[in-house]
Amino acid sequence: MKKVLFVCLSVLSIGFLSSCDKDKDLQTDDALIQEIMTAENRVAVEPQDLPSSITTLSEKLYFESYLEACTKAPGKGFEVQLGTEEQLFFDINGNVLKPQKKKKHACGGKMADKIEIEDLPATITNYITENYPEIDIKGAKQVSDKYIVGLVDHTLLVFDETGSFVEEGSCFKHHCGGKGIPVPIEDLPSIITDYIANNYPTAVLKKAAIKGEKMIVGLLDGDTRIILGFDADGNLIFVR
Repeated sequence: MKKVLFVCLSVLSIGFLSSCDKDKDLQTDDALIQEIMTAENRVAVEPQDLPSSITTLSEKLYFESYLEACTKAPGKGFEVQLGTEEQLFFDINGNVLKPQKKKKHACGGKMADKIEIEDLPATITNYITENYPEIDIKGAKQVSDKYIVGLVDHTLLVFDETGSFVEEGSCFKHHCGGKGIPVPIEDLPSIITDYIANNYPTAVLKKAAIKGEKMIVGLLDGDTRIILGFDADGNLIFVR
């Protein structure tokens, strides 16, 4: 009887410790995210200086957006703000941090789930093969009840939960509405259009918007997407 009781207590203890470990794991990311956000020694970093795993994830899962601002908390991790105003957090090795309470996607729905290209419904891949035969798929994800597929030429395709085509867009118009206040291309200050003409003479201006105190301008140079950020005086502050 004592032996049976001992075994039962051991099983309960193991179960309790396992449960505690799971709770600890759930809390670890939240705690580290908080440390990253509140670190007093945070420094700005350029996207090219981030661990490759971070830029790879952003290209595969957030292909309709761009890395607008990146900061590093030495010894702790990174915070990345996307052009869609979503915030991503990573540990110092570039591993994604997942908070216990999931944040909502910028569109108001659930956060996006990455989908491997080979796992897309056949109706979607067949549609793309028929209508975009010479353009490869860059990435795919599912947001709420929709599939979002990005092509290498920066075309965005939206499909419903059955795989039926809904609409075509572009990386310059987020599938749930762009962030910022749209600005007609013809209304851009001459200091900005002159800069673009001198430095990107073959590029086409696709979109411009005011975000806070910044002017964001999207260009397309062949198949290359270029995002320029200017301050209130028209001075260039970043290129993405």
